[in-house]
Amino acid sequence: MKNKLAWVSVTFVVFALASAVRADDAPPSTAAQIRKMDKGPDSIDVSNYPPEQQENYKVFASKCSQCHTLARAINSPYVSREEWSAYVAKMSQKKGSGLRGDSARVEKLRRDIISFLAYDSSVRKKDIAGPRTIDVSNYPPEQQANYLVFAAKCSKCHSLARPINAQYALPEEWTAYVDKMAKKKGSGLMGDSAEMKKTREQILSFLIYDSSVRKKALIERKTAAKSRYLGAFKPMLSRNASSLGARPRKAFSESISSREEPRSRISAR
Repeated sequence: MKNKLAWVSVTFVVFALASAVRADDAPPSTAAQIRKMDKGPDSIDVSNYPPEQQENYKVFASKCSQCHTLARAINSPYVSREEWSAYVAKMSQKKGSGLRGDSARVEKLRRDIISFLAYDSSVRKKDIAGPRTIDVSNYPPEQQANYLVFAAKCSKCHSLARPINAQYALPEEWTAYVDKMAKKKGSGLMGDSAEMKKTREQILSFLIYDSSVRKKALIERKTAAKSRYLGAFKPMLSRNASSLGARPRKAFSESISSREEPRSRISAR
């Protein structure tokens, strides 16, 4: 029981980016997640950021590299100021972080780091920095129920803000998205059982319906772009089809005949 609780605690800590410095100290699956973040960009181009945030970036870079790679924080899934506040509060308790204590200087350092991380997320993580919930009070009862399934399942691997603010809108886009997410370990959507199929269908149904309500303009743009794309290639496809004509069929027949001829000779022998 104690080992199980310890493992759960370590897993939670890693997802909160409050893990130990070495990825090797974590369970295998968690260590892989840490390494994935560590292999991402380890610096940020802040040349276009406000001067204040450029200075805050220096504080972040100097302090947050004391306990782990900067890449771990830079590539984390955290977005909101609340998440970053909890992250910095946790990290500041680590020995050697240089952020422990209640002095005015240390409190300012923590505020500067939080300010930078929240601002940076608003710039680099626009796709997941938007709303994290949807007001479905005016949606049909069926879609309200589907929303609950979506919220419960799709928050297992990432924040709900990611799909809610994604640029997906067309049914085929959501179908591909749900299929991809369903294959992730821990998604709770894997398998071919009737229950799993129904769950995936509920999520897909909600995402498609929600897009039809909240993303009408995006659907129109994508549909128009799709029509232009197909329109541009239709003449080309027609030319290719007509240029093939009967020649490929004739060549194919001759090829088959040439292959069968030796067999007929062998049979005759």
